Amino acid sequence: MKLVQALQCFNRKERFWLIKKALGGKSETFDRKFINSLDGELSIKVPKNAWWAMDYHLDWLRESLMKTLEHDIINADRLKNGVSQSAEEEKCEKLIRRKVQDIDLILVFEDNATTHIILIEAKGVTGWKNRQLVSKANRLKDIFGEAGTYFEKVTPHFVTTSPT
Repeated sequence: MKLVQALQCFNRKERFWLIKKALGGKSETFDRKFINSLDGELSIKVPKNAWWAMDYHLDWLRESLMKTLEHDIINADRLKNGVSQSAEEEKCEKLIRRKVQDIDLILVFEDNATTHIILIEAKGVTGWKNRQLVSKANRLKDIFGEAGTYFEKVTPHFVTTSPT
């Protein structure tokens, strides 16, 4: 199963389905201006038809990565640190049963052998809070590792955006 297929299995947000229904075929591609701004910000070439979802739970992302990619973080850490399986299982439970955190917009696409995951956090009229961003950054570190390299063929990108 490819990563996008696993991500689709978890995607159960009503807002996503409503937008897809309301926009029809227009929801299959992104606006060129939006893609150009991402390209410039991230120095990558984002395709207009990248897979996307809204308000995507970070637990869903982690599970999809763990189920579809060859790198097994849990076993690698356990073997490296000599941790018992029961203690490692407890650590895994804590990762999944945290308070629900989501990302406002996720885009996923493959470029040669690399899968790019763009995570966009948006604010409308309220201000950014350091506490919220630190919490999100810590959760992303748990998923992708300190340097973003837990998954060998995945490159995560984190973007913030607001009208101002």
